[in-house]
Amino acid sequence: SSGINAEYGDKEQERIQQKFTKSQDAFTQAETAYKASVEKYNKVQEEFNDDMTNSCKYFGEVEQTHLSSAVEFAKRLGEMESELCEDLQRNCETILGGLVGYTPENVAF
Repeated sequence: SSGINAEYGDKEQERIQQKFTKSQDAFTQAETAYKASVEKYNKVQEEFNDDMTNSCKYFGEVEQTHLSSAVEFAKRLGEMESELCEDLQRNCETILGGLVGYTPENVAF
């Protein structure tokens, strides 16, 4: 009877050892896959950060150029409006100056 228990115990122990070894192998494979995934994620994250930094830098440069153009346009528009106002003022003064001696009596047709 004790021989049967010893044999059964050895077989059970061997079966448990095989399951344990199989579990260890599965764990090692899962750990390796996890580490590879983490490395891949870190690489993708680094590439994303680099690309985003470059995109933001490019957008900033484009925006700076756009704003510089808008400011330059506003300055030119202001200068043109100022010149037009000066021309209009001179024309008004010329017209008013030319009307100084006129009265309804001496403007008769």
